[in-house]
Amino acid sequence: MSRKVARFSILSVIAVLVLATTTGCFFGSGEEPEPTATPDLAATIAAAVAAAVPTDTPIPPTDTPEPPTPEPTPDLQATIDASIAATRAAMPTATPVPTPTPEPAPTSTPEPTATPVPTAVPAPTAVPNPARQIPCIIVGIVRDNDGAIRNAPVDAISQDGTGRIVASARSDNDGRYQLSITEFEKVFDLYVNRTDTNVDTPRTTSGCREIRNLTDNS
Repeated sequence: MSRKVARFSILSVIAVLVLATTTGCFFGSGEEPEPTATPDLAATIAAAVAAAVPTDTPIPPTDTPEPPTPEPTPDLQATIDASIAATRAAMPTATPVPTPTPEPAPTSTPEPTATPVPTAVPAPTAVPNPARQIPCIIVGIVRDNDGAIRNAPVDAISQDGTGRIVASARSDNDGRYQLSITEFEKVFDLYVNRTDTNVDTPRTTSGCREIRNLTDNS
């Protein structure tokens, strides 16, 4: 009940009391009433007010809500692993690309070995035919400081640097020698006892005859 309603009720009670008192005074019998105890108006009013004031209805205690049960802390690593596993499961499995088998390289056919061009063979030097050409004869006497030397070796050697002997002979008891040379148009060195005598043959020709006396310088 609100305070406005309570106040209106109190005023109504007071009005009733006042009216009752007044009525008793004006409408009483001719006899003088016996004196009665004058009611304590203030006390009556106070009692009426007290009765009229509504007692505040105590507010029922509010139920204290129980604290919410804490939710379990999620395992973050397990959640991540589960998410990765689910993602992988949803992904299509890649079909492996077959490794191409390399084709064997074609074996190169070896080029044919070039046949070497034959070296031109020089024309053989014409060898004089003794039956048709007459040898060149070189004769002379081999001496030393004491006179003629018998049995001394005499050689005609090529001047081409090869040391090739083209004719040989030995002196007789009188120191005389004779060389028969069949290579023509050449000049040869004359050696005694394998030592150069510093004497050469003339340019040889077929049938020539030349005298060359020699000194043993060995």
